[in-house]
Amino acid sequence: MAIEANTPVPIPNGWALAKHLKKGDYVFSSKGLPIQIVGTHEYIPTNCYEVLLNDGVSVLVDNHTRLPVSDINRRWVENQYQAKRKQRSVQKFATPQELLDVGLTTQRGDRIFSINNTAPIQFIWEDHPVPPFIVGMWMTKRNMRGRFILKPENSEFIKKKIRSYGWNYVEESGNLIEIRPSINHSFITKYPTVPKVLPPEYCFGAIKQRVELLQGFLALRPNAYNKKCKEFEIFSTDLRFLITIQGICESLGMKTQVFSRDHSITHKLRFKTNIPLTKEQEIVTNLKNAGRRMITKIDTAPIRSCVHIKTAEPFVVGQGFLPIWH
Repeated sequence: MAIEANTPVPIPNGWALAKHLKKGDYVFSSKGLPIQIVGTHEYIPTNCYEVLLNDGVSVLVDNHTRLPVSDINRRWVENQYQAKRKQRSVQKFATPQELLDVGLTTQRGDRIFSINNTAPIQFIWEDHPVPPFIVGMWMTKRNMRGRFILKPENSEFIKKKIRSYGWNYVEESGNLIEIRPSINHSFITKYPTVPKVLPPEYCFGAIKQRVELLQGFLALRPNAYNKKCKEFEIFSTDLRFLITIQGICESLGMKTQVFSRDHSITHKLRFKTNIPLTKEQEIVTNLKNAGRRMITKIDTAPIRSCVHIKTAEPFVVGQGFLPIWH
């Protein structure tokens, strides 16, 4: 197994390029748990493939890389017996060339192979200067003064959350509140200046911290949840901002997709989850297709330097947290 040397790989305290990892370092398994690397080797492979999934995630690998896949027949069985009895099956692995030999679509055009989402990544707890929920509110409106107009339906929930962190607020007219202590002053206890974008550390942290960040982010967006489709839809003119939120969602095991159009200044992030994020959200036992991504295309790619990383079980790579193995 080998991945392209410049592939970003999540590690307990952030990210590292594959070429910088060494024996004894920790990466994350497909279960979201840290696992230790037992060996690495950088070399030039004889062939490379780019594997593309239907949410836009891609990874560059050589032909010794095995992907943990489910085929269309396995998914049919799982759907038939969903919630009726537990299915026991051995995970199948296949190389890019083996998948190409079978074919990626049926005669009807249905996609054959899928890869299950990684479980939420268990990054270490971060000592943030401002609680993640409050930072989620802050980055929604980019409000440097920490003043927010609350919707009546979310007002009490937000106030209760703020108080739960030992913080407070001053109420003004028209459902306007100002958070105390000052968000700006709290930021500069850790950073040299007040951040203008989300500090990278907030993309990591414990699962609870990342969930609370999304809860704060969505608390001021009461129309973000589409009840009919049972999914969240976030619109923004800032594509980089949406991709940051996408990375946080995917680190929590969510299937996401960003829609970016050249002729439009507005971009959209879409995702489904059963993690409680808003009061309006409907928790569904089986979110159809939300737990897996379909392989849409495998292309041969220019040969590049790759790194073989040996672990005891599949580990995740790339900003899509895609599980692979040797």
